[in-house]
Amino acid sequence: MNTYTTLGIVSGILCIFAFVPYIVSMYKKEITPHPFSWFVWAMLGTVTLVTYIGVGAIETLPLAIVNFIGPFTIFLLTIKYWKGKFPKFDYICLAFSLLAIIIYVIYHNAAIALTVNLLGDFIAALPTIRKTYLDSSSENLTTWILFTLGAIVSLFAIKDFSYGILIFPLYLVCFELLMCALIIRGRYFRN
Repeated sequence: MNTYTTLGIVSGILCIFAFVPYIVSMYKKEITPHPFSWFVWAMLGTVTLVTYIGVGAIETLPLAIVNFIGPFTIFLLTIKYWKGKFPKFDYICLAFSLLAIIIYVIYHNAAIALTVNLLGDFIAALPTIRKTYLDSSSENLTTWILFTLGAIVSLFAIKDFSYGILIFPLYLVCFELLMCALIIRGRYFRN
């Protein structure tokens, strides 16, 4: 096994471990994941996984696998634990995320699929970003730090840099750093 494959596996393992404190925090009712985000992330995780296989992203494939299985599991759990209402903003984000998936199905082009997929992913993240901005205690910092570390390690697992292989882990690093910053800001720097 080469170094790139090893780093890809380490990235996947870090992300698997990230789900443990998240699920525990859900059971303890310490956090409230947003169902729309996790539903769309599960669907987009499927698209990313299939697309990643199509573009030959073998070394970072473990990250794509975890980013399908983990969100699907969290989504199923959110059905049980979500008590909030859904503002119009959330429904708009859900609609645009689903539109991104439809565009992928229509075009079947790996580069277009990944770009649209990441746009859909970010739009799906907006309800979670908004929720975390308003209530930083609604998310688990340990989980988002582990996700960030997993995404960073996956960048080092890339052997052949191309848009199709680099964009997903790079996007994850940026988004997950944003989540960490929102949680830290809300917990430690809010007046």
